[in-house]
Amino acid sequence: MWRLRCSTSGATSASPMVRALSEDLFSLNHHVGRQTWEFDANAGTFAERELVEQARVYFAKHRFTQQHSSDELLRRQYDSVRVLRGRQITVSPPKKEAYDDDEANTRNSPVPRNVVDQAMRAGVDFYQGLQDSDGHWPSDYGGPMFLLPGLVISLYVIGELDNALDQHQKLEMRRYLRNHQNADGGYGLHIEGHSTMFGTVLSYVALRLLGVGLDGTDETSFENHDCVTRAKSWIASRGGAVNAPSWGKFYLCVLGVYEWEGLNPIPPEAWLMPYRGNPLHPGRFWCHCRMVYLPMSYLYGKRATGVCTALVEELREELYLPTQPYHTIDWDATRNACATEDLYYPHPWLQDVLWWGLTKVEPLLMRTFLGGKIRKWACAVAAKHVEYEDENTRYVDIGPVNKAMNMLVAWHEALEGLGEREVVAAAIATPFAKAVSTPSASYVTPPRVAKHLPRVNDYLWLPGGGMKMQ
Repeated sequence: MWRLRCSTSGATSASPMVRALSEDLFSLNHHVGRQTWEFDANAGTFAERELVEQARVYFAKHRFTQQHSSDELLRRQYDSVRVLRGRQITVSPPKKEAYDDDEANTRNSPVPRNVVDQAMRAGVDFYQGLQDSDGHWPSDYGGPMFLLPGLVISLYVIGELDNALDQHQKLEMRRYLRNHQNADGGYGLHIEGHSTMFGTVLSYVALRLLGVGLDGTDETSFENHDCVTRAKSWIASRGGAVNAPSWGKFYLCVLGVYEWEGLNPIPPEAWLMPYRGNPLHPGRFWCHCRMVYLPMSYLYGKRATGVCTALVEELREELYLPTQPYHTIDWDATRNACATEDLYYPHPWLQDVLWWGLTKVEPLLMRTFLGGKIRKWACAVAAKHVEYEDENTRYVDIGPVNKAMNMLVAWHEALEGLGEREVVAAAIATPFAKAVSTPSASYVTPPRVAKHLPRVNDYLWLPGGGMKMQ
């Protein structure tokens, strides 16, 4: 049974994986406010497990009309110890008639004071029981559908998917992706959104990387669902993954199921521009914007792509039209391709001209000695900024998107020996192994990646609909 644990490193967890990951976790406040979900096979009574299962069934049944979770698992856990903690509910909310009577409650006849007091007291009773003993209120902060796939893709590429996520977490992630599939077979930008190529392609890839077969078979529960086949049909009916927007193309490039030539440039050289007095410097962008495009620019500059595994080869076939095999696609022609469902606002012509110019000039510059040196310098600067972000946030990072990308940067930089001088070795089967000078050595997780992995759990949240990335 799942349990929420707060303000702990996980060193005493029932999960061997969590205990192992906790060795590389560090904090300056003893992990106060940290919230992680852990699976304990011995936790909970039979009745409690039945209630959890009922909550899951209820969510799945009403998933098209109520996409948001009511956090039943969290509330049941905290409600079970209200009396023990002295936080039982003593006051019930007033009845609706007491405050929602249009005829009685006018400007001249407001809601009676005693009704307001009762409502406030009931609210205090309710919320104080959901407050953790460390002082914070654990909560869900989800919604976007592209967060979890980005994490899964990154962990798969760096070869840490099975080291960072156990079978119980993967099972709940597959449940989440099944529950939030739209009726037409696609996935939205967020859980309430219409189906988009961005959401559908990434969710489809995540399901396949998490072990769901092409026929929809769940590798753990052996249940068969049509979520994969329906998503694949949705993608094919709209021209295939070439019509994914830029962020979708980026993730696919890193995974190795799309070519970098089909992505509009994200030049890391922008970080070399003067900062003072320059409004165009990326460091002046909105924080979430600059902290996403920072690792993006490094990975683009390095053309960082994972090893082409058998599953990657399969995805290359599945994501594109049979009439347009992967190796025959004109990638440059797909740079600005975007599904109608994803086109919220067309590119300004000036932006398209700028990108077109960069795609023509960049290859020429990279062939020169000076151009190569500047690219190497720019990537090193970007990587250093990424490291600053990792260290300053204890490897939590500013948000879920750059968290996943920063892991990729730390891994790729370690393998190239740019930022970490420790000896890093990798097995031949791991992604990026081709960049390692001693590929026959035994696998060792790079130190910065090892610090990243336990923080993955900080982003995972488990409501009744399955595990999500917050």
